[in-house]
Amino acid sequence: KEFERRAVIDKLKQLKYKGGELFPEGVSIYVEDYDEVVPCCGFIDISGDIIIEPSYDDVKPMFKGYAWVKSGTDVISEYLPEINDYIDLPRGGLWGLINRENDEIVPPKYYYLQDFYCGYSVYGIEVGKKRDFEGNLIPHLKFGIVKYNGEETIGGIYDRIVIIDNVASKAFKAEDGQNRKRGKWALVTNEGHELTDFIYDDIASIND
Repeated sequence: KEFERRAVIDKLKQLKYKGGELFPEGVSIYVEDYDEVVPCCGFIDISGDIIIEPSYDDVKPMFKGYAWVKSGTDVISEYLPEINDYIDLPRGGLWGLINRENDEIVPPKYYYLQDFYCGYSVYGIEVGKKRDFEGNLIPHLKFGIVKYNGEETIGGIYDRIVIIDNVASKAFKAEDGQNRKRGKWALVTNEGHELTDFIYDDIASIND
């Protein structure tokens, strides 16, 4: 295991020295047991030293010393008709926030979490269950925005939300609270202030 670990780290360092972008902020995601359904993920620095042991189910790239990490993922065996066989798939798990010292900043609580963008992330929390188009029960999520340091600036109240830039996002409210295709968009700030009513079919861009 240690030999395999050093080989992977050496390869990452070679790529970095060739001008790659594998070490933003001097830190790279490091994955062990990559072929497993749920791998073990952590972080290494540019010297190849492990700064956060690969003990998480998934991780997002670090930003300003903070990173989203996932834990609690289960493995289920699911039948797939297209291959006429069962396959092990990851299910569940929750995202939380740590710092570079691996201190827990936000406990695992988010069902869905996007990478940092302009210092913010879109998160999703499970508020119940709903049925998909095939009638299967799936998690019913509401979405909000959280800062890189774990501060929630928009609560989980929208049916969709898309970060536009470091100031604004577009938020969506479904007509019936569940159908993500029927509803209206509004412009909101990343700090949670609604700038328009929910009257738009879409908001493509913002011009100065």
